[in-house]
Amino acid sequence: MARYLMAVAAVLTLSLLVSGCTSEGGRPTVTYSEGKQLPPLETVKKSGQLSLYAVDGHKPIWSERLGPGDEYGFVQRADGIVYGVAQGKDIPLPPSKGSGYIWKQQDITPPADADSPEGM
Repeated sequence: MARYLMAVAAVLTLSLLVSGCTSEGGRPTVTYSEGKQLPPLETVKKSGQLSLYAVDGHKPIWSERLGPGDEYGFVQRADGIVYGVAQGKDIPLPPSKGSGYIWKQQDITPPADADSPEGM
């Protein structure tokens, strides 16, 4: 019984570590783990609010609305430093205890009645 409880506790703890601190809205789109190979830049397919988080952070490092065709992700510059990038801007990455960063997107959907005469 003790082993079972320890296993359940370990699974719950791991679940919180993986999803907990960046559970604010949005779906993960790109993740970078420090010391690992950089993922390729992504291109926005559908307008949305893109937010960059440290894996161990509660508040976004950067957040902005991006539209179709906008690129975002992570790059390493000539100075050897990795930056978040979006809309042609370099976004400095603060130290992360979780050793990584994640982009999340919340799709922007107009209200259902936005084009109807009642919605105007």
